Amino acid sequence: MEQDRLMLWRFAAAPKSLQSLHCEAETPEWLLLIPRSLVGSDLDDVIVQGAKPGQVVRYETADGDIVFIGTSQLDGLSRNLAALPHALAATQTRRK
Repeated sequence: MEQDRLMLWRFAAAPKSLQSLHCEAETPEWLLLIPRSLVGSDLDDVIVQGAKPGQVVRYETADGDIVFIGTSQLDGLSRNLAALPHALAATQTRRK
């Protein structure tokens, strides 16, 4: 995807092409797409911070984008992302 912003969805609302990356047994709660232009180890650390092993799985797409899929609470991830510098924009799609 060609966007310079993080995209965060509840798993069921995420694009099917990204959902198909998930092959674990547990049903995930959320999916986060980090475009190649924003990829960095500092972001990885923020996303997995506080997660138990297996709660967050990292995938890399053929385009170099990073996808995190998690079973941990979405609220914790939102708090971690909110702590990032304002130069990064995050979008969260909510159920209506």
